[in-house]
Amino acid sequence: MSPLSEQLLLQIFPNARPVAGIFLPALNRAIACHKINSPLRVAAFLAQIGHESGQLRNLVESLNYSVESLLAKFSRDRISETDAKAYGRAAGRPANQQTIANCVYGGAWGTKSLGNKRPGDGWLYRGRGMIQITGLVNYIPCAAALGLLGHLRARPLDPECRDGCFRRKTDDRGGYKFFQLQPTTLCC
Repeated sequence: MSPLSEQLLLQIFPNARPVAGIFLPALNRAIACHKINSPLRVAAFLAQIGHESGQLRNLVESLNYSVESLLAKFSRDRISETDAKAYGRAAGRPANQQTIANCVYGGAWGTKSLGNKRPGDGWLYRGRGMIQITGLVNYIPCAAALGLLGHLRARPLDPECRDGCFRRKTDDRGGYKFFQLQPTTLCC
C-alpha cells in the first residue's frame, strides 16, 4: 500500500486542518511497522484514531461531561448520581474535569482496570495521544517503548513527562494500541 498523503488524511479527517501533516510520519510508520496492510485495516486504524482524537485535534482527553452524559456513559460504581450532579457541567457551571477523571478512572474500578492506585491518578493518567492511552497500567508499557519509563517513574506528577510519552516521539505513538491487539515488534 502507498503511504498516506496529507490530501487523503484531510479527506478522511476534514476537521484536522491545519495539523494533519504533523501526524503523517507517525501514522505511516505505524501502518508499516504493524502490518496494517489492507484497506480494511487502514480504515479501522484511522477510524479508531479519528474517533479517539477528534480528528487529530485533541491529544489530551476532555472530561467536559454534562450531568446527563456522566449518568448515561458511566456506571454508578464509577460515579454516583450525587457526584455526577455535583461535578458534571450544568447551566451556568463548567464541569469539574479533574474530579470527574478521578471518579471515573479512580477508586476500585480504576485500581483494578487501569492500575490507578493513588488519589489523583485518574486525572494524571487520563487519555492522551492519538489513541488516548488511559491509566497507569497502559502508560507504563507505552513509556517503556519510548524509552521514557525512568522519567515517568521518577517524576509522575510532571506534566512534561506524561505528555512527553505521547508527544515527543510521535513516530512510535501510533503503533502502541495495535501492539496490544496483535503482538509484533513495537519499533521497526
